[in-house]
Amino acid sequence: MTIQNSSADKNQFDPLAVEEGLGGSGDRATAMLSNIAKFILGQWSTKLFSGSLLIIMSLVSILLLLAKGIYTTSPGDIFIPLHYGWSLLQGLAPHQDIHTALGAFVGVVNGLGHWLAGPSGHALIVANLIVGLFTAACMAWATRTRLPSFMGVVLTLSIFLLCISPRFLDGYYVEIDYIGQYNKHGWALLCTLLTFIYIPARSNSVSTAQLLVDALLAALLITALFFLKVSYILVAGLMIILGPFFIESAQRRLLALALFLAVLFIGLINYKWGIIENYALDVQMGLHSHSHDRVRFDVLFGQLLLLAGKGVLLVTMALLYLSSNIRDSRHFIGIPHPLILAIIVLVGGFGIALGNLSWWNGIAPMSVLLVWEMWRRKEEASINVEQSNLRLLAGAALVLLLFGSVIMDSLALVLHHFKAPPQRAVALSVRQDSPFRDIFVAKHFEDDYQKYFGYMEKRLEELGARGKRILNLDYVNPYPMLMSSPPPKKAMLWWKFQAAFSGEGVESPAAVLCQTDFVIVPEADYEHDRRSSMLATRIFFKERYMPIINKKFQIVEENSEVKVYVPKDGEWSVFCAKHI
Repeated sequence: MTIQNSSADKNQFDPLAVEEGLGGSGDRATAMLSNIAKFILGQWSTKLFSGSLLIIMSLVSILLLLAKGIYTTSPGDIFIPLHYGWSLLQGLAPHQDIHTALGAFVGVVNGLGHWLAGPSGHALIVANLIVGLFTAACMAWATRTRLPSFMGVVLTLSIFLLCISPRFLDGYYVEIDYIGQYNKHGWALLCTLLTFIYIPARSNSVSTAQLLVDALLAALLITALFFLKVSYILVAGLMIILGPFFIESAQRRLLALALFLAVLFIGLINYKWGIIENYALDVQMGLHSHSHDRVRFDVLFGQLLLLAGKGVLLVTMALLYLSSNIRDSRHFIGIPHPLILAIIVLVGGFGIALGNLSWWNGIAPMSVLLVWEMWRRKEEASINVEQSNLRLLAGAALVLLLFGSVIMDSLALVLHHFKAPPQRAVALSVRQDSPFRDIFVAKHFEDDYQKYFGYMEKRLEELGARGKRILNLDYVNPYPMLMSSPPPKKAMLWWKFQAAFSGEGVESPAAVLCQTDFVIVPEADYEHDRRSSMLATRIFFKERYMPIINKKFQIVEENSEVKVYVPKDGEWSVFCAKHI
């Protein structure tokens, strides 16, 4: 069984073949541009397509795995995915034993990182490689049957490098860091899903086997986005709902089958682990924590500026499209469907960016690619193939400018990261056998982090905390991973009032403390530092947790920076039996 599709491919091109007639049709410059166009718009052999991807991806992966560690300016932020992965590896159930609006996918991939690399900073590198290789494999499969080979290689590499590069995506600038790891994954997964949904296979027939593989991969992408973060699945859902208005019948069958399989996968996961209800409650808690946020016009304006470049390129591509004398049979109030679709994709990217500040908007470049690809398919019917290719070459240059810049930037970051830690930073821990030994911080943070963590490592070991449940009443809790122990149940993944949680929906302090053997309370004077983002969180701890801790716990360690508490003998078991 086959599904009939568009006409057979044109301009088949083997870049290894000897080119002839360089000066036989017009001047030499036109002939050279024509050959470049054939190379970019043509189809390579499968071996060349696959081989070029495998060589580059393998070299980059090896460089990252051989790096001495990971470099960060904010250990607290990178401990969020590390702690999530470690918690799941220790048997805690997401959204039931540990609460966060981040989906289980984040914990699972980082748990795999810990399982493969051990509890360490390298777990983040391995987790990124897992997601990067998965999305790259999906994108390579999709582009191999949809886009010209050169464009497929560029798109696949940009998505892979976006996932694995030490890129800082939660701000307005590029910085070597591993913060916002899950946002990088969300952009990559969403870009790949859009390729499956909106770009049809180019061959004149699609076999049942190819349809099933396409649908299976698209379903896995939807499932991953569902269990990643609510903002990404909302935009993915919008793209799925609007899909039937912009795609042909063959693509509608693919979309329907993919959606059916995704619902099946999500249902099976929920049947096995029963996490969707608790996931929804955690997402509701996260949304409620932001419900009182004021509109940040500086953020709004900043994201508009960041999207301005993509918007200019989209307008340029639209003008090229409209000036090519192509008449679209499908349009709305005179605007061709490809341009409407591109605008919707651009707006969707802007919506995600408002909640996940990103200097590189992941799906904005896709809007330019979609217009170019639909234009290319219309141009295939052109009588003058050479002039058609030259017109398309101008559009391809805009697409390559967007995705090619990601490749060059990411490669530069990977190479710099490979040599940066020993030269520009110090290890977070002073212990040779510490899991933090391969996490490096900038030298000007040495006093803030290295001495503090080094001290806590030593004291917790002396206090017999190894293997015991440790609760850290601070931004994030790295100590269970440090002491090879399971985290306390019912706690938040990260503690930041009106960002990660609010007073609504959070577990009672008794429920958390009764799962705890040690409680660490930092003594930083946040209440007198009105600039601190942790002020509201510190007040929350003081009002909700400290009354119980002061009555039912005793201090075993105290200095100017931290207090360590353990439950009082006798009283604690009676208290927990009454409240839990």
